[in-house]
Amino acid sequence: RGVVVGATAAAAKSAGATCVEVDVARTKDGALVAMHGRDVARFTRGAIGDVGEVSRDELEMWNEDEYEALDLRAALAGVAGRGLKQITIDYKENAPLGRRGLAEAVVRTARSVGCSECLYWGKDDATLRETRALGENVGYVVANFSAEMRYKGYDKIGRGRVRGARAVAVQSEMLSSTLVRRARRAGLAVHVWTVNDEERMRRTLNHGVDGILTDRPMVLRDLIASLRARCTNH
Repeated sequence: RGVVVGATAAAAKSAGATCVEVDVARTKDGALVAMHGRDVARFTRGAIGDVGEVSRDELEMWNEDEYEALDLRAALAGVAGRGLKQITIDYKENAPLGRRGLAEAVVRTARSVGCSECLYWGKDDATLRETRALGENVGYVVANFSAEMRYKGYDKIGRGRVRGARAVAVQSEMLSSTLVRRARRAGLAVHVWTVNDEERMRRTLNHGVDGILTDRPMVLRDLIASLRARCTNH
């Protein structure tokens, strides 16, 4: 998943991950950075609440050896064309710029590094429709964690949400056999977020999903290897 530690992409590959997720947010002057807007609170030890509160130059002042605010282009250049099956770009439409011009800017950046394996999703269908109109592969989020998400119908799989979508990113608490069947009937791959507990990983895999988003890729890798070995032995 996308975080602010510079070694994350390399670590994901060494952990045997076939897909990585890169969050993208914007500084107040429009610079694209590979981090969740709220990650900056950890990055700056609480001095800044959201990356949209500062300019790119101001953000650079907080860079240290261990924590580094990655430019989106640099982050994607580190993983594009490296044999990964999928690079998911997760839009974070943070203030003050919101989604205005976000899709075009991010797609332009991804294309500049030849990210043909990029797929885009996020929690705003309008941004995803704009991305799809630019000819890119998209998915959409299925989640019910807030009243706003439920009001917008984002807790459902719907043909009219983002036409041409290839995948859904499902909040882990919502995962069910019924939801997976609906996704399959709609021709959508199913990815589930965020699963860090090994037993929950096991239950999620039993649903036959296409991907699991986790902060513990090595635990997931070892679990999958164990399950495959068990199947082979039987």
